[in-house]
Amino acid sequence: MRSTAASLRQGDFARLHDVYGGLASGRILLIGAPGAGKTTAALLLLREALLFRSRASNEDREHIPVPVMVSLHGWNPAEKPIVDWVASELARVYPLLCDRISAIRLLREGRLSVFFDGLDEISPHLRRLVLEALGAAPFRVVLLTRVEELAHAAVDTPLLGAVALELRSVTPTEAADYLRRCCVNPRPQAWQRLCDHIEKAKSGPVAKAFERPLTLSLVRDAYTPADPADELLDPDRFATEDDIEGYLLDRVVTVAYSPRVGEPKPRYSAGQAHHTLSYLAAVLSEAHTRDFRWWQIDHLPHRAPRSGARRFAFTLFLKCGVITGVCAKPSRFLVPHLRDIFTMKKVGLMLAFGLLGGSIGALTSGKAFGTWSFLGFLIGAGIVAVSVLGVRREYGSTGFLDPWQSWCQDRNVLLMHCLGGSALGGLLVGALLFVGYGMSGLGNGLGAGHVVVIFLAGLTVGFVMGAGAAAAAVATTTFTFAQIAAAHGTPLRLMVFLEDARARHILRVTGEIYQFRHAKLHDRLAAKYQQALRPGRAAYLHTGP
Repeated sequence: MRSTAASLRQGDFARLHDVYGGLASGRILLIGAPGAGKTTAALLLLREALLFRSRASNEDREHIPVPVMVSLHGWNPAEKPIVDWVASELARVYPLLCDRISAIRLLREGRLSVFFDGLDEISPHLRRLVLEALGAAPFRVVLLTRVEELAHAAVDTPLLGAVALELRSVTPTEAADYLRRCCVNPRPQAWQRLCDHIEKAKSGPVAKAFERPLTLSLVRDAYTPADPADELLDPDRFATEDDIEGYLLDRVVTVAYSPRVGEPKPRYSAGQAHHTLSYLAAVLSEAHTRDFRWWQIDHLPHRAPRSGARRFAFTLFLKCGVITGVCAKPSRFLVPHLRDIFTMKKVGLMLAFGLLGGSIGALTSGKAFGTWSFLGFLIGAGIVAVSVLGVRREYGSTGFLDPWQSWCQDRNVLLMHCLGGSALGGLLVGALLFVGYGMSGLGNGLGAGHVVVIFLAGLTVGFVMGAGAAAAAVATTTFTFAQIAAAHGTPLRLMVFLEDARARHILRVTGEIYQFRHAKLHDRLAAKYQQALRPGRAAYLHTGP
């Protein structure tokens, strides 16, 4: 069926998909005012595209691109080509596209359709470069943006061939019907008053505010059926639509953490939740991102001060690889292969341990004992490498994990490697050294204390090898969470708090990333945190320790 301008004004997503699929240029601009529901509309369009592709025949499906969604945060088109950057983002967000080379091939062949969000949230001087790069992209593009920002960016560099579709405002009747469906029947008097006013009002702050889908969503989340929703009609408290929106954004967090009859008491108070969420929002805003990746917390400007001793310990044990190695992403369990177990790096490590042990033995107890020490260290390190290092740490298995699952997975990797390395190192290295003592004739002088020392030495070596092999990001993150809790009063178990906030619909999950559910909530919490800081503390936030 052919879509027309009149049919598109009806707001039917099937019509929107007709434009998306039938446009020869493959370029769509989905524009709207702040809070107009651009992200939600894009997600619904993406879902419609996936459903359409799933219903197609096998032959047709080969020619229908798979839609994916990425944020434009962090991309500088002057430094990285669009295909390379999108491939890197897909490898991070979508486990099935972890092979960057394959992702690049799919993008170049037009097998993927990319939805870009966040043009209005990147630096203004980059927007023109982004539009220029999107115009040359070899795949279909859907770009979400606000009207004003797009108009400024497209003055010199329009997105050629693109069709601009603007999301219309919600009508008073639609808004009232939506709120009535969100409430019990018969509706409480306060809710009925609010719905009647919205339906009849032609102008004023309430009519303006409820033209935005964001306001409707906030009212649904901020009020229970027993709450006085009609307080929004008070002209003395709410003189503008922004006053209404700001009040609702503040109330969403309060209501989410308020005790309710018949439900377990919230783990965190509303005050603690406000403080922690505001702090995280401010940190993310200072880093110019909306994405919270737990394994990269130490790369954010969290400003947790460290004493000289703690700074040294953090740098030595966590940054230099004894615990976290060169880890930049969460761990994965994958089936080991011999080529991965006996890599040149691991063989070199085994020989280094053997040479070190043999040299120490030869210098302290003679050539014979040095030979046995070399064999003991070599065999012990080899067994530990096979048993513990055999579980490869790799990002991008085909299993999809959310942030909490990836945290638990990484923690299990660390525990398994540490415990396994300690046990194997203590038993095998210690036993082989003990045999070396006996074969060299020095075993007669060994006492119980010597045996314990040898065993503990093997235990320590195995623990360090296991921890280093795990390279688990959870170690660095746990240490940093503790520093942040001490400095800023956030919960010590910050991942538990974040998962609780997700369950209360304050945060949302995108792949292995936490984001605030509403960008405006993120911005408001960050602004309030900055305003609440004392002048000296505000300066400290920007200068760091």
